[in-house]
Amino acid sequence: GLPEGDFSGWLFTVKAQNGKGLARPKKCWCVLLGDTLHRYDEVRRGALTPVSQVLKGALCKSPLKLMGQEQPQVFKRFMDNRQFPFKLTWPDGEVDHEIVLAAATSSDRQSWMKALTASLKKLNTGGGWLMKEGGRKRGFSLTGWKKRWFVLTPGVDGGMPDLQYYDTPFAPTSRGAIAVNKGAEIVPTDKTKKPHSFCITSQFADEPKPITTVLSASSGAELKKWLKAIQDSIVAAGGERKNTPSTPQKSPPYKAPLLRAATVEGSLGISNSRLTKMMALEPDELRGLRIKQLKALVEFMDMPVPDTDAQLKELKARYKGTSTSSKEIEDEVKRDMVKMIENRRELLSQSKKTMGLW
Repeated sequence: GLPEGDFSGWLFTVKAQNGKGLARPKKCWCVLLGDTLHRYDEVRRGALTPVSQVLKGALCKSPLKLMGQEQPQVFKRFMDNRQFPFKLTWPDGEVDHEIVLAAATSSDRQSWMKALTASLKKLNTGGGWLMKEGGRKRGFSLTGWKKRWFVLTPGVDGGMPDLQYYDTPFAPTSRGAIAVNKGAEIVPTDKTKKPHSFCITSQFADEPKPITTVLSASSGAELKKWLKAIQDSIVAAGGERKNTPSTPQKSPPYKAPLLRAATVEGSLGISNSRLTKMMALEPDELRGLRIKQLKALVEFMDMPVPDTDAQLKELKARYKGTSTSSKEIEDEVKRDMVKMIENRRELLSQSKKTMGLW
């Protein structure tokens, strides 16, 4: 079948300059996907071959409807054929020609222009790709780095600005948001292996404590752009302008993170020295501990303690009627906690070399 994307359909298309077509119009299957419009106008050996155009910087326009207004020649030809034209143009010169498209009906043109305009608005208003390290709320990463589309959104109706991130520039809903208010702090960091990295530490009003998000730009120039844009938003929200150098600063001497030793020792009856030794166990040895001991270690390492009772109940219901034993179900819960501990240990190990902002 024909390829699909965020929006797709048949259109006539032609390149144009100064209102004149540069070639004969072609009927193409057009697919809006991410930041690119793909036009499939040829079939070679049974495979569709696209002509693709990145839309960054483009504007979407329809014919003027003023009385006596002379339409561009390329528009007039489509209109004479009872087609409904519109165009993509790049006012800042990113592309040296226009792309004129024509739909079969007025409603098709309206749908295409609505989809393109919404996408271009998101694409052209301070958005850009950044790599984001997972685990910003947990304090450790289980998913590694993900490429996300970020949009710096100004405060609306007295609200605070935020930095929202999406799977693609045109995803209908965001995956999350980072507070960019007067209490936010931003600084480049050398705590990761990713170049051009920086951290944002901030919290929304409904968050119990500040959350640090680690991001990585594609280049030094992109890093400078993001640092300035976010710092400007912090100042606009009432914060102070701080020096945000575009290169990571030398890390201060290592200071070990505070562990919740007293709380754990008092509530679970496991001594600090025992918990410290448990932190050094190999993964196989950790999996040999009891669930209660692993929960104590998770809390000792200042991580959210999972509700293992609920997990066990859910797994037992899932495996009901199968040959899975109670021990195998408990082992599955243990594996998840051991993975948490391993990721936290790796994070603490990195902190010994360069103190991060977790």
